[in-house]
Amino acid sequence: MSEEEEAPPPPESRFSEDPRAKFVGQKVVQVLRVRAELWDRFCSEEQNQNLLSDFFENPVRLMIFSASSVLTAATEVCSLPGSRCLYVLKKENVPVLSENCRNVLLFGLLSPSLLTQLSNSVDKVCLPLLSNKKNHLTWPSAISQDVTRHVETLSSKVTVVNGQIHGRTVLPVTAVTERLERRPAADVRLQDCHDGRTVMHAIESMVINWTHLIQKVLKEDSAELILKGLNPGPSAELHFWRSRKRNIQNIYDQIQSPEIQKMVRILEAADSSYFPSFKALTEEVSDALQKARDVDLHLQQLQPLLFHVEEVEFPSLHPLIRPLFHLVFLVWTHCSSYRAPARIVVLLQELCNLIIQQASSYLRAEELLRGDTEETLEKLQVVLKLLTCFKESFHAYRGRVSVWAGTGGVNSCWDFPSALVFTRFDSFLARVLLLEDLFSAMLELQKLEKLIFGGVKGRTFTEQVSLLLSEFQQLCKGITDKDYDPLDLTSQAVLGSERCLWFSLSRSLRRTVSSSERRWQVTTGGSGISSALRVETVQDWSQFTRGLVKDSFTPSLARLVRLFGDELESCKRLFDLQLQQRRRGQALLCKNMSAMSGALKWAKMLRARIQAPWENFRLVLDVFTEGAAVELVQHQYREMSTLLDEFEEEVYSDWCGNVEQICQLNLDQPLIRRDSDTGLLSVNFNQELLAILRDVRHLQMLERVDIPSAAMEVYERRDSFLTCISSLQLLVQAYNKVRQTAVDVEVSLMTADLVAIDQQLHRAETELTWQHQGCWSYISQVMDRVCRLERRIQRAKDNVEMIQELMKGWSKQPMFCRKDSKKDTLLMLEDRAGRVAKRYSSVRRDGETIHRLLQENRDLFGAEGGSEAWQDYVEYVDEMVVEGFFSAVSHSLEFFVDNMEVSVRRSPLLEAQIELSSSEIVFRPSMDPHAGDGFYELVEGLLADVFKMSAQVKRVAPHLDMEDYQDDMDDMLDLLDLRQEVMERVSDVVRRVSQYRSTFERYSHLWLDERAEFLRQFLLYGQSLTAEDVEAYGEDALPEAPPTTDQFKQQIDHYEELYVEVGRLEDGRVFEGWFKVDTRPFKMSLLNTIKKWSWMFKEHLVSYVTDNVAELEEFIVRADSGLREPVRGGDRQALLQVMGCLLAIRDRQSSTDQLFEPLRAVVSLLEQYGEALPENIYLQLEELPERWSSVKKLAWTVKHEVAPLQNTEVAVIRRKYGAFEVKLSQFEERFRTEAPLQYSAENPYSQLDKCYSELVTLELELAELQESCKLFEVSSPDFRQLRQWRREISTLKQLWDLLLCAQSRIAGWALTAWREINVDEMDAELRRFAKEMQVLDKEARGWAVFMGLDCRLRDLLTSLRAVAELQNRAMRDRHWTQLVKATGVDLTLTERTTLADLLALQLHMYEEEVHSTVARAVKEMAIEKLLGEISQTWALMEFAYEEHFRTCTPLLKCDDELIERLEEHQVQLQVMSQMKQVEFFHGQVQVLQTRLAQAESVLMLWLEVQRSWAHLESVFMGSDDIQHQLPADTLQFHSINSDFKDLMFKSSETKNVISATNRPHLLETLEDLQMRFAKKLAVCEKALAKYLESKRIAFPRFYFISSADLLDILSKGSQPKQTAVFISLRC
Repeated sequence: MSEEEEAPPPPESRFSEDPRAKFVGQKVVQVLRVRAELWDRFCSEEQNQNLLSDFFENPVRLMIFSASSVLTAATEVCSLPGSRCLYVLKKENVPVLSENCRNVLLFGLLSPSLLTQLSNSVDKVCLPLLSNKKNHLTWPSAISQDVTRHVETLSSKVTVVNGQIHGRTVLPVTAVTERLERRPAADVRLQDCHDGRTVMHAIESMVINWTHLIQKVLKEDSAELILKGLNPGPSAELHFWRSRKRNIQNIYDQIQSPEIQKMVRILEAADSSYFPSFKALTEEVSDALQKARDVDLHLQQLQPLLFHVEEVEFPSLHPLIRPLFHLVFLVWTHCSSYRAPARIVVLLQELCNLIIQQASSYLRAEELLRGDTEETLEKLQVVLKLLTCFKESFHAYRGRVSVWAGTGGVNSCWDFPSALVFTRFDSFLARVLLLEDLFSAMLELQKLEKLIFGGVKGRTFTEQVSLLLSEFQQLCKGITDKDYDPLDLTSQAVLGSERCLWFSLSRSLRRTVSSSERRWQVTTGGSGISSALRVETVQDWSQFTRGLVKDSFTPSLARLVRLFGDELESCKRLFDLQLQQRRRGQALLCKNMSAMSGALKWAKMLRARIQAPWENFRLVLDVFTEGAAVELVQHQYREMSTLLDEFEEEVYSDWCGNVEQICQLNLDQPLIRRDSDTGLLSVNFNQELLAILRDVRHLQMLERVDIPSAAMEVYERRDSFLTCISSLQLLVQAYNKVRQTAVDVEVSLMTADLVAIDQQLHRAETELTWQHQGCWSYISQVMDRVCRLERRIQRAKDNVEMIQELMKGWSKQPMFCRKDSKKDTLLMLEDRAGRVAKRYSSVRRDGETIHRLLQENRDLFGAEGGSEAWQDYVEYVDEMVVEGFFSAVSHSLEFFVDNMEVSVRRSPLLEAQIELSSSEIVFRPSMDPHAGDGFYELVEGLLADVFKMSAQVKRVAPHLDMEDYQDDMDDMLDLLDLRQEVMERVSDVVRRVSQYRSTFERYSHLWLDERAEFLRQFLLYGQSLTAEDVEAYGEDALPEAPPTTDQFKQQIDHYEELYVEVGRLEDGRVFEGWFKVDTRPFKMSLLNTIKKWSWMFKEHLVSYVTDNVAELEEFIVRADSGLREPVRGGDRQALLQVMGCLLAIRDRQSSTDQLFEPLRAVVSLLEQYGEALPENIYLQLEELPERWSSVKKLAWTVKHEVAPLQNTEVAVIRRKYGAFEVKLSQFEERFRTEAPLQYSAENPYSQLDKCYSELVTLELELAELQESCKLFEVSSPDFRQLRQWRREISTLKQLWDLLLCAQSRIAGWALTAWREINVDEMDAELRRFAKEMQVLDKEARGWAVFMGLDCRLRDLLTSLRAVAELQNRAMRDRHWTQLVKATGVDLTLTERTTLADLLALQLHMYEEEVHSTVARAVKEMAIEKLLGEISQTWALMEFAYEEHFRTCTPLLKCDDELIERLEEHQVQLQVMSQMKQVEFFHGQVQVLQTRLAQAESVLMLWLEVQRSWAHLESVFMGSDDIQHQLPADTLQFHSINSDFKDLMFKSSETKNVISATNRPHLLETLEDLQMRFAKKLAVCEKALAKYLESKRIAFPRFYFISSADLLDILSKGSQPKQTAVFISLRC
């Protein structure tokens, strides 16, 4: 065999032959429809072999195969869009073998959209299958509900995710709404659902879920991509708003759908707390939808231009930049929803990203460093131009936005920093600029290839350039070979290092090329004359005479000359400026120098500035002496030197000429002077003398000998002058200090001393001069007195300051602080009394010190105790003490305020404990504000202690009649505000702590419920009855259901769990950051209570076992002994005893047989909780079953033995039953005849007692017979009639009780006066009687007594309704007369009329008549009231008159309210006259109608006549010109005017409207006047027209005024102000 034949097959061929792999391969090829070669290629790869082997042999349950161009496999689901996927799933988690591969593996095809497949699977398979109630029949209810809930949750989640994939937000709706959808919207109510709470919970859960989903959508922002570090373009912004609009529209449509609207109505009807929030959310969605529509509508206008920008070539973008910004500007100005800086910044950033993207595509970053340098540089310059244009356009349109905002009054500008928009843009621009510099340098350095230097060192320079060129080429190659994007802004460091290399190379080249000029640069390269003339570096100046060097240096000489000339010109300007300022008295001087010395110093410095450069410049001029510029500079230097010499001489001469006069004038001045305004002193030594002293000293330093003698004399006396000046300065300082620092109250106390000192100082102010020889002794004397006064005042001030320091000590530390002054401790209250006493003692000591210091100040001032000045001073100190106490009290109060601030870092200040006391939760201290020792009182006490600190110091000012400062502190508003703030915070924390206490109310049943009662109900019904159960059914109506062992276990477990739960409660809680509640005492009490509850059940179980075992033991012993007693014939007593034992065994046989198993279960349960029983109990439980069986066998034997005797006794019992039936028949006959069943029965209770006694006797006899039957096992008949008779007797008794009670109440009401009858109370009482009757047995309704009482109550109720109506205040005597006629009963109504009198009318028979009579009375009363109001109104209504401005004639003042009231009342009277009930008031209505009609007629006519008179009076009486022009007409008007005035004067005497207008003949008089006025107006019309025409001819401007206005003007000719109005308006 060859080596090839002997070699084993390759691993892939062996693996492909594996039956498992072949089976899987066949399925893959078949399902995915791929070629077999793909599977073979898949199996040939080792990675895939390991994957399949791992799947076959290890616990891997799933494998996914996908096929596109190649076959791939994975153990997890992956998203491969467009490719088919096959999953292989193990049915069991076992290894896959050749034998079981066909049974274990499950194959299936995955959908391309997995979430769609999952959604369909859940909606169409899982949800119908798991929510079908028929599939839940065998499941427990809890599991069924839990599965349904989880399936709905899964469906909701899949629906939401599926909607998110499609860009929609789906609001999931659970299956509970199916019950709502089957009903119309108007009929959906909460109670229509099977379980209202379940539906409400489901709806509210959906609302919460919807809120989270909708809020997430509403909070989406287009800036999220930018914040994530991405660089989206503006298309992303447009897409975001388009998607947002669709998504919010989808949400809005879902909210408005009928299903969700039904749920909203349910929430509103149920008054759910989620309804307002969901309603607000709906409004937010609506607002967001409107904004999204608005923004999308405006942003879509950018789409065409953006598409064009993206498609066009980059160099052609320049014309599109401004249109793009213009569209953005239009969006900003027209879309208010997008008009926000945050929005526009995002859009502008995206536009920047678009431009950067387009620029990067144009530059082609991958070819940028490898392309042609010149071409790349041109591209970079194009990009730079466009980027610059983009930024310029932005700034231009930012200005346009500001202009638009200013003109439109809109405060919406692009006032955000530009960096927010151009951060990335500026980085890209900087990168492009860097690249441009780089490529420019590269382009320049490439030109070195053809550069050749000549000369001696030309070869050296050429070699250096060649070396640089070689380095450059290597660097270029290194850059082009690197694979990185130069436009990538993250590669800043890399490109920066390359830039540094380029710049260093460029600098080296420049240094090499320019090395021949370095020496000249050192000499002439300075920026000023000082650096330009540094010729000391040149050792041999003879070399400048050489031709080449001279030629090189000659150009620099001109620069040196120019610089030196500029320096001289600058000095000349400074000199001229100094002269100008000197003439204005503002010359620049050196610091601390006088005018003359400063001027000489300045001249010396200026001379030194030009002298040093001139010395160096002269060396250069020795070599180069040619040129006009050099001569000009020499001339300028000589001129400047001459000017400085002249300036120094002038300054010194001026000083010498004035020095003698200055000395003489200033030495003759007084020593001191006083300010007339402030009264302060100052030393009167003139500064000119000091300047002379300094000048002389400066001149001596300059060694000048020609100093004036006057100046020398002053200089020689300088020591005495300085001594006097220093002493006077001390005196003045002390005096001024007294004057300035002393307060008014101190000045009042030292007035005498100050007056004496001022008298002494007056000599120094007027007489003593600096030339006086004896001034030193005077100065010493006065200075001593002033200083002594100053020291006294200073000592007094020090005492006051000490008082203030003492009071500051009160504020250094609050009265109450934390324990050990640590920040993490509580307020120290343990030694509160001692701490307060200590503080009070300290304050009292300080108070004594204050009084002592005040007494010392009194001695210092020498004040009298009762003087007014001293009282003022004491009040001044008293105010300080008040301020000190205010500071101390406020500091302590602020300690409480600061420590009561809400802070998570500060420890609690105060603490209270919760305790369980008897049947309630209490606090220690109590949180009740009204408790005497509560927390509120504690804090108030602490604050009171703080305030009482001010009562520890006696009043400094005793004349104020106040013992201490307590009242002042109590009246300060700031302190009261702090105190109130503290107490408000205390009240707030008390409220919150009380709310916290309510959180423990859920455990209140543990200490409120009676454990014995709870156990009783639990033993009867297996549960504790709720109040609703007892109220609905009653405790006796509920069926008894004794608890099982499992129920006992549940109860004990419940309390054990409660014990664990309470044990986990927090030990305390801090409120508002400063108040701690310690719950540990409460927890301990509650845990003990829970243990008591748990032990109660355990104790009962123990008692249950022990009692049952003991009782059974006793019964077995008693039964055994009783059954063993012998029974003989005729011994009935022995027979009864044996039959009793047999009956007892028979009665308890079933229960005793079933007793042992529960007892064992209870014992086992108790053992689980560690409760052990006595050993004898366990022993009895073992023995008692056997002993019980023995007793049962014995009973069976005895029963057969006594059977004959039992039969004999049975016959006797049956004969007794026959006799008893006869007695029952006889009792029934007597009951039907003798019982009080009639309404008129007498002595009903005695008859009932007799019947009841007979019934009791029969019941006792029956009970004896039934006991015998039970004993001898005889069936006894059921005599139901006895129970029926007992029920009837009881019902009859209740009925007679109601009847007699009702009769008693009615008899009491009958005596009530009819006006005092309380109908409502009687009606309620009668209805109560009727209701109690209806509760009685239905058989009683056929009895005569029942029907009689029912009829009586009905009639009385009807009569009471009639009485209630008759009590109406509208009833009058006439109405009672009508009622008596209707009823036919003679009744006289008086105050003594009673209810019995009214009931005698039998009103229940005349209810309709009573109702109609009362209704008529009410309407008549309304008419009567309205008539009274109208009459009262016009009885008080009066005319108002006003005097005529010219004639003083009283004129009627037209009142609109009067006319409206007149018309209104006439209409009311008209309506009233048409009513049926007006018959009684008909005459009164007619009278009022007549008077008001007369008043209206007269008033209208009167006003018309008055207007006519006023018009004509103003024409004829107001204008003399008209009287002269129309004399006849004026005379006629006088007659009418006289009649009208007489009428008005007479009428003004009667003010009442009705009286004035209804006077006799008034209407005729007014009609006559009206007729006369009308005739007069007609006659005068033509005359007035002619008159007016004449005036218009005289004054043509009157043609522009109406005739009425012209008459008014002419009539008011004597009133220029009123006529001016017409002229200014119409002329």
